[in-house]
Amino acid sequence: MLPTNPKTNPVFQRLTRHPNAPLTLQETALLAGGLGFLVLTIRLSKMSVSLLLTPWYFEIAAWLLYPFAPLIGATMAASITGRDASTDLYQLMRQTPVARTDIVWGYIFATFYRLRALLALMVALLPALLFGGVLGIPYIFPHPGIRLVLAIGLWGAILFGVVVGVSEGLLHKKVFPGVVAAPFGVTVILVPLAFTGRSLFYLLSEFPMAGATLGFVVIMSILIVWPPYLLSLLFFRLACRWA
Repeated sequence: MLPTNPKTNPVFQRLTRHPNAPLTLQETALLAGGLGFLVLTIRLSKMSVSLLLTPWYFEIAAWLLYPFAPLIGATMAASITGRDASTDLYQLMRQTPVARTDIVWGYIFATFYRLRALLALMVALLPALLFGGVLGIPYIFPHPGIRLVLAIGLWGAILFGVVVGVSEGLLHKKVFPGVVAAPFGVTVILVPLAFTGRSLFYLLSEFPMAGATLGFVVIMSILIVWPPYLLSLLFFRLACRWA
């Protein structure tokens, strides 16, 4: 169940063998760190360096990007997996001792590798999402621990989208059915989950213990953080069955 080293994963190595890739992993990390520091500095300074570096612009970009990231991940994963699973190379690999879990992890790693530029942008925009102004979540979730919990939950939603895409690609072993079913399934599951979590938050916030206590943070962690990861585990098992 635990992931193996991507460097030894045959699926990941085969799907990412591009010598002229535009961004290496090291360059992606530097890009994310540099842009994130810039966004955080501008956000905390509460100043507009220029017309294009207004804190509100970063905040709007974050709110436009984060809700759609799980759908983008699901579509990309279903496309990569469905295209590869329909080839003779995949059928030959299934005749080898490669474990089903390694196959699934290979597609997950390959999807995140293909999405590295998007993930770098998301990391860079995270300070704008957490420390935003009128559009930001500090006014909705004033406790800093809750904001951190929400951020972890958002990244769990991205993982869930990717795992759903891989499972749909392995189920259909074709591109078109997977890229249609995966984002649809992610939307059907995550939207009600988000509204349920929001409703429970407002319900719990009415209790006296909701002010700024550690217990409230723990409860919100259970409500927000764990469901996407638990759902990812469920669909991971399904993907292994269909691999």
